[in-house]
Amino acid sequence: MKMQIEFYSKEELSIQIDFTEHKPFPENKTSEIFFFTCFALRQFHNLGHHIVTQALAGLLVHSPSARKLFQDNPELPSGESLLSYFRFHAISTISRNQGIEESLKASPALDNELSHAEATIRAFNTEILAKTPKLVNYKGRGKKSFEVTWPPFLLDLKGFGILGLDVNHHSFHSVVGLLRLLGQKHVDDKEYLDHLVAAALHSGNAYIFKKISVDQVGLADAIIKEIGIG
Repeated sequence: MKMQIEFYSKEELSIQIDFTEHKPFPENKTSEIFFFTCFALRQFHNLGHHIVTQALAGLLVHSPSARKLFQDNPELPSGESLLSYFRFHAISTISRNQGIEESLKASPALDNELSHAEATIRAFNTEILAKTPKLVNYKGRGKKSFEVTWPPFLLDLKGFGILGLDVNHHSFHSVVGLLRLLGQKHVDDKEYLDHLVAAALHSGNAYIFKKISVDQVGLADAIIKEIGIG
């Protein structure tokens, strides 16, 4: 299996997925969702602790916002909203699993983790969230790209240079773009969309609760089984 995500600019990207290479992974709905989960987890792992990663996690765990991505020309929530989704998910999950008292204990540390200067949030809104890149047909190599081959699961970055210019923007929108592509491909398949949104939520949850290790494929397999399609 091979995937190419080509960024022609910050306003256009194309995504090509080829299931004919690196068998035995067939082109089916489970393979697509598993592949998305692996990719999201790898990008979370690579980006590490950053407002971009926190915002991406907030987007993926807020299912109404994730579902809106399947529409044409979706508008992304603000950075402030995405960070609030992150916080709400973390607190509500702790409260549900460990009790209200534990969630109250976790609240100050979580607030500190999600604390960012106004200038940082303003730059994030302007540079990353202001415009969702349009999904376009493949028209050759882009200025910057992500290339994935599997098995084994390998992610190669091209065109970013030593300084990694635009890697935060493109990493964020590569995950969002792949989610959009798969959702729009199966827009009339409610069961598929429910599983895709669930996989996105579990991926974001794994980042929030620091469960992402070097074995993202193993974690993706556990997520697929958890949502009932593995």
